[in-house]
Amino acid sequence: MNLIVNEVSGNDMPSFSKQQLVKKYGNEEKLQYVYYLRQGRPSFAFVSYIADIIQTGLTNVSRKRLDATLTRTHLIAMKYFHQITVSSSCVAFIEMLGLDSVLIRTHIQASRLILNFRNSKHSGSIEERNLQEKKMKKI
Repeated sequence: MNLIVNEVSGNDMPSFSKQQLVKKYGNEEKLQYVYYLRQGRPSFAFVSYIADIIQTGLTNVSRKRLDATLTRTHLIAMKYFHQITVSSSCVAFIEMLGLDSVLIRTHIQASRLILNFRNSKHSGSIEERNLQEKKMKKI
């Protein structure tokens, strides 16, 4: 119940607890598993994925759908490989689906190693960086 009353008209102030306003102005959006993966919540992503399958009326999941889910999850993990919570939630989600996560873990680890190498390469003084760049050009 809205306790604030408009003193001029005596009506309640509009709020979204009234179904008429929700139907007229509300925006209902269904969150998919991708949203929860980006939030670092693999359990919520898994429940959302399973709920979506149940709502569509499927009794078992096709290999094509699992492959599409794996590909999409892999892309998210690679896009956010530098964020540990997102990449690890993608790995956990894949494991919850009963799929092999070796490839995605390998790609994440390799990406992190390359990033660390590039960041370490740029540390130090300007003279050291110039020397490293000259050495790299000779090779």
